[in-house]
Amino acid sequence: ELRSLRHLYKLSFTNMRVISRYKEEEPPSDDDSDDDLVIEKRAKNRVKLRLYMTKKKPKKRMADIEETGDLIMCDTPDGFIDTLLGKHAKPTTFDVSLKDAPDINKYAGCVIVKPKGESPLTDEPVVYGF
Repeated sequence: ELRSLRHLYKLSFTNMRVISRYKEEEPPSDDDSDDDLVIEKRAKNRVKLRLYMTKKKPKKRMADIEETGDLIMCDTPDGFIDTLLGKHAKPTTFDVSLKDAPDINKYAGCVIVKPKGESPLTDEPVVYGF
C-alpha cells in the first residue's frame, strides 16, 4: 500500500513472510541459538532480497529489473529487505520510505527480487513478490 504525507511517500507492507518450498535440514532448536557457528551458518545461507520500483507492470519474471528498475534502499544495516520479512509462519508488518525515489507517479509497482549476483547465483534476477 502506498501512503503519503504531503510530499513524503512510503510503502506499507502488511502480513509479509517468506515461505520455504523445501524442508530445511537444520533442527528448529538451532534457530534461537546465539552460538557463533549457528549465526555464521544462518548468515551464509541467507537469501538477500532487494526492493525495486518499476515503470513496467510487475510480473513474476523480470530479467531486466536491475537495469530498468530503481533500487529502494531499506532502513536496515545492509539495505536488503529480507531482514524485514517474516520467516515461515511469522508474518510481519513494516514500512519502507520512498524519500530517495525521484517521482512516485511514474512507477507502475514494486518488486521484491533476489539479484543475480547474490548467492545462490542465477542467470537472471529471481522475483519473490510483486
